[in-house]
Amino acid sequence: MDALLGHIHATPIFQENNRAVIQRLSVQTDYQKDFHRLPELLGLCRTSLRRLNLDRFFTNVPITELLQDAKPEDGSTVYFPNLISLGLVKFNTRELIAFITSVDPMKLEHLSLRDTFLGYDFIVPDELANLRLPYLKEVIVGGNFRPENPTVGWLCQIAPNLQLLELSTIRERLPAMIEFFASDQIPKTLKEPRIWIKIDKYDHLDPESPDLAPFVQLLKERGWKRWICVHMSCGSWVYE
Repeated sequence: MDALLGHIHATPIFQENNRAVIQRLSVQTDYQKDFHRLPELLGLCRTSLRRLNLDRFFTNVPITELLQDAKPEDGSTVYFPNLISLGLVKFNTRELIAFITSVDPMKLEHLSLRDTFLGYDFIVPDELANLRLPYLKEVIVGGNFRPENPTVGWLCQIAPNLQLLELSTIRERLPAMIEFFASDQIPKTLKEPRIWIKIDKYDHLDPESPDLAPFVQLLKERGWKRWICVHMSCGSWVYE
């Protein structure tokens, strides 16, 4: 990061406008460290960013507040005015909300979250419940799905035109996931529900298994595209 910022500081656009033109940015933390000087970089390229992926390796280290002082100097309320794709790995509730509310709601099209959830006891306030991301078409949530967690329901609520929803779970929670997909929380616009199911080694699961067959039937009834990945420690296979 130091080398990248050093290069940016030497560019003509930075020297003239104190800005950096970066459209796609992916950053992963080092082992047992959090993001180094990332708030500085985000501040320089925030207006040009189109795709942003941030991957935190550990959560048991002091967290860097990436958007703590993120206030656009031009007086606007949107910190990332051109962002269309956002990916976060191992971010907490406060950070998730900060990033979601820092994008232009008329621009975001793709959202990927891994091990990034609202807290189980989190009550969605009105300003977040009333948020709408009308162009958000793809939501990917990695990490075991739990019906009592409000994250996925909230994302379906604020993305009324959602077309792809990808969730992962373990076999024991498969009935709860199927019940969720059959509920009225799912937008009518959904076309492709993708699910990852983790099973034990030497176990077996296919579309005709009693605990997966109801989901296959739901796919047929709704006219949804089928994509089911069953995985274990020694490999995975996809049913399409």
